Amino acid sequence: MGKLGSVHNELGKNDEALEYLNQALKLARDRGDRADEAGVLQTIGRVYRSIGEAHEIDRVSRSITGSVERYSMLTPPWPGPTIISARLINDLGEYEKAISYLNEGPAGLEIQE
Repeated sequence: MGKLGSVHNELGKNDEALEYLNQALKLARDRGDRADEAGVLQTIGRVYRSIGEAHEIDRVSRSITGSVERYSMLTPPWPGPTIISARLINDLGEYEKAISYLNEGPAGLEIQE
């Protein structure tokens, strides 16, 4: 479902993209797959960015942060979800916040300047 959503987004069919992505999000959450959930949320954020829905981007950013935090509590720290979340924050143009998130986020990665 997520890949279909991504393809529809690339074709400019944003409504269809969001339908597929929301289905993929539900499936990921039903499976308890936090890494997939974070990835789907990242793609949803990109769709909203492409159509200029700032309030939705902020909501998705908060959701992905929550997803990453829940994932980090369930498993030993793994940087994948943190990196996915930082990519979304970066995609939103919040570069300093993305660096800060990587440095202080759930996986606590250190960015060397």
